[in-house]
Amino acid sequence: MPRLLLPAVALCALLPVLQSGAEKRMLDKSAERLHKYSVSCFKARWFSQARRIWREVLSHYDENNEASRSALGYKRSGRLWVLGATLYPDKDLASASAKRKLGKKWDKLAAELAREHKKMSLRLRKEGKGERADWHLDRALRFDPSDTEVAELRKLKSFEGFHGSKDEVGTLMRSRLMAQTREVVKEMDFPIRDLDDERNSTIDNILGKSFGYQGVSSPNFTLWGDIGKDQLREGALWAERALYWCQTVLGTNRSMGPQRIKGHHWVLFKSKEPWASYVRGMSNNPRDAEFSIQYASSMSWGRVTSSHGRTSMEQVRDHVVRKVVQDYTAVRTNAMHEGVGHALCGYFFNKTLEFMVAQPRGKGTSAGKREIKILMPDIEKWNEMAEEVAWEQGATPANRLPFLTANKMTNEDRIKAWSFCLYFFRRNPGFLQALDSTKAKGAHGPAHVDEKFEEAAHVPLGQVEKEWREFLTEPDRLLRFCKKDWGGDTPLSPAWKKLMIELNKERIRKGQAFFGWRNEFSENLRDLLELD
Repeated sequence: MPRLLLPAVALCALLPVLQSGAEKRMLDKSAERLHKYSVSCFKARWFSQARRIWREVLSHYDENNEASRSALGYKRSGRLWVLGATLYPDKDLASASAKRKLGKKWDKLAAELAREHKKMSLRLRKEGKGERADWHLDRALRFDPSDTEVAELRKLKSFEGFHGSKDEVGTLMRSRLMAQTREVVKEMDFPIRDLDDERNSTIDNILGKSFGYQGVSSPNFTLWGDIGKDQLREGALWAERALYWCQTVLGTNRSMGPQRIKGHHWVLFKSKEPWASYVRGMSNNPRDAEFSIQYASSMSWGRVTSSHGRTSMEQVRDHVVRKVVQDYTAVRTNAMHEGVGHALCGYFFNKTLEFMVAQPRGKGTSAGKREIKILMPDIEKWNEMAEEVAWEQGATPANRLPFLTANKMTNEDRIKAWSFCLYFFRRNPGFLQALDSTKAKGAHGPAHVDEKFEEAAHVPLGQVEKEWREFLTEPDRLLRFCKKDWGGDTPLSPAWKKLMIELNKERIRKGQAFFGWRNEFSENLRDLLELD
């Protein structure tokens, strides 16, 4: 897997100004204990955890900690730290039992560090050092996100055992809704009708009535093609599931919503030859058509998308879900368009199968050369890369995303676009269009992107990027809570969770709004389950 290397300057940017005396001794001791824990992880071959904690030592405690620097491969060069030639291990090899043992060890260490940070905070506050006191409270919450006393001191919001800012709590609540809706719609059936006695006049006119194909329709979509009927039905089903997820989670506004994708048709071919004929018949410009046939495998004209080579269930699912979320969000820049597709496909299927490697455009069409191959084995690898990108602050700044072109995007660019779009799903879906539209609104450089984004989103892009970075590089805090789908400290039992899923499936069938679970509902759950 390609790796990003973390320069010393990126770490220094995160480090607070260290104080002298008791505070510095406390921070040095914390760094020593964290380093010792990382050594244990490394010896057990849990390399990702060791690296994460070593980075935390350098970021928050001691940027010149020689033991942690050396462990990550840095060497002294005068006053600077530079990375040596030895690559840090990429693949974790720790056993499940070793991880469990180290997890218990971490829980004990984290609890101790949380107490020490809180104690230091109270001491500094008495000395009138409010800013430093708050920094220690934030560190205490990093090690114990459920500490109510710290939350009160920091005047934070609370939700199901988590304490954070208003935006963090909102991110957690949206993440819960995302997960709950996904779990329900993945079990949801929508009516699919076979179009055995119907023909598509456009296909007949272009390829002739002797060309063999079949079709299916669902409440909002139609799929035609010479691929298998089961694959067509699977595509229609997942298009409906993706649409419902988008409506529930992303909402609607003036430029985002179901009206942009409802009624869409897919025409899916096994091989390139009939698809090429179809493209020629649909295109107004012969030169554009030939260029697209050479460099693309998927083309769209208004509410029609046609492709070739997507013949398996897995490929068809990925293809339609990607198109639904791309049209629903109405993003147009290459990075954001590809990013939202990766985000929802990865979120549904734990992998993403298509990516653009070129973006030739013909008049009246949108085309992208899409390779049906996996860029990386699965989303876990993407998550690892996203954390790498987040640590390396200079890698693909958010204000460059609108200017990236598909034929020049690196793997790191793709990872940043995917991760940023997925974070926008959690944080505020309106940010998708706020960033995507900056170029159309006249931004011609990163500084202008910052300006246009803040005008639209009413929050600085740099602040959102900082939140995204903390979300990924401090996974034991907010991210840990976001990974829970049906509750915090008192999750639903499997039986009640199943009832909640069945309740929502019935509500979907009746056209009613999704009913999201909250722990505070538990006392009245029986009454709630009896609601129409």
